Amino acid sequence: TGAVISSIPAHTTTPEAVPVWQLIEIVKGDSLVRIFKRLDLDPAQAITISKLHDAKPLSNLRPGPFLKIRRDGDNLLSLQYQPDSAHYLRIESADDHYQAEMVEREFQIKQREVVIEITDSLYQSARRTQLPDSVTYRLADIFQWQVDFSTDIRKGDLLTLVYEERFLDEKKVGNGPILAASLETGNNTYHAIRHTLSDGSGNYYSSDGKSLRGAFLRSPIANPRITSSFSYNRLHPVLKIRRPHLGVDYGATRGTPVIATADGKIVRASRKGGYGKTIIIRHGQQYHTLYGHLSRYAKGIRKGRSIKQGQVIGYVGTTGLSTGPHLHYELHVDGKPRNPQTFKTPRTASVNSKEKPAFIEHANDWIARLESIHQT
Repeated sequence: TGAVISSIPAHTTTPEAVPVWQLIEIVKGDSLVRIFKRLDLDPAQAITISKLHDAKPLSNLRPGPFLKIRRDGDNLLSLQYQPDSAHYLRIESADDHYQAEMVEREFQIKQREVVIEITDSLYQSARRTQLPDSVTYRLADIFQWQVDFSTDIRKGDLLTLVYEERFLDEKKVGNGPILAASLETGNNTYHAIRHTLSDGSGNYYSSDGKSLRGAFLRSPIANPRITSSFSYNRLHPVLKIRRPHLGVDYGATRGTPVIATADGKIVRASRKGGYGKTIIIRHGQQYHTLYGHLSRYAKGIRKGRSIKQGQVIGYVGTTGLSTGPHLHYELHVDGKPRNPQTFKTPRTASVNSKEKPAFIEHANDWIARLESIHQT
C-alpha cells in the first residue's frame, strides 16, 4: 500500500450518519472535476485531491464503473477508484483531512492442470487444450535447452503441466507462473520444477536440482591463448585489408581438441567460405556458437546432432583463410555477434546445497502429481 504524502481539509460526520457507497459510471472524456460538477460537489476539492501524491491515476480516468463515493450532502467523505484490475485508490477523511492510499488487491490463485498430446506443432496442440498462448511460450522457453520444439518433438509426445491462474471477484485476470512440467519425447522424460530464490525470482530445475537453463564455458579449448581479439576494424592477416573480426582467435597446435562451450544442437558441420571446416551450434533460442578453421570433425559430428557442454566436436586446423593453426570462435546472441571475452553469457547454478534436500522432496511430490495427471 502507498504511503500518505499530502492531505487537505475534509468535512467529517458522525459514524451513524455515514451513507452507503454511490457507484459512478465514468464516461469517455470524463475528468474528476467534471464528475464533481455533475454530482454538485465542490470542483475545487477534485483539483486538490488529484494533486495528492498517490492520487495521480485520478488525472486520467478510464471509462466504466470504476469510481464510487460516499458523501454528506455536497461534501465528499471518501472516494475509491480502480485504475486497473490489480489496484484501487482509496481517498478517506481522517483527522479533518483527506488521505490518499493505493491498495494492491489480493488475487485468488487457482492451479490448472493440463496435458498436451503432440499431434502436430506444440502451438497447435496446446491451443486444442485451450492453453493460453503466453503459457505455451513460457513452456517452450523453459525446455528450450533440452529440445528444439520445431524439430525434436514427434506425434504422440506428451507435455504435462500445472500453472497458476489469477482471479479477482471470480473473474480471471491473468496467468501466474508454471509451477511444474514434464515432457515425454522419444525415450526421454524431462522435468521442470519451479524453485523460488532468495530474491523472489523463480528458476526451473530438474528433479535432482540442476538448472534447466544452459551455461557457457569461457573457452572452447584447454589452456587458451588469444592471438586475435574481437574487433570491428582489424587488419586481416591474409587479405591485408581492414574488416570486422567478429570473434576470437585461439592459437593452438594442429589437432588440439575443440569442445562445445554449451549444450546445444549442431546446425552446420561443413565448409563455410573463409572459415574453412566449420561447426555452428545452436544453444536454446537465443545463442549460436561458431568454430572455424578446423582440421577435421570429431567422430559422429554432423548436422542435427545434439551436443553436450565440454564434448569434443573437432580439432584445431588451418583450413580456409588462415595463416597458421588456430581456432576461430564466435558467439551470436539473437543473430548478432558478441564479444565472447566480455559478453556475460548465462551462468546458472544448481539449487543451493543447503536447500537441496527440501527441494528434492518437493520435486518428487510434483513428479508424482504430474504422473497422476496424465494417467487420469
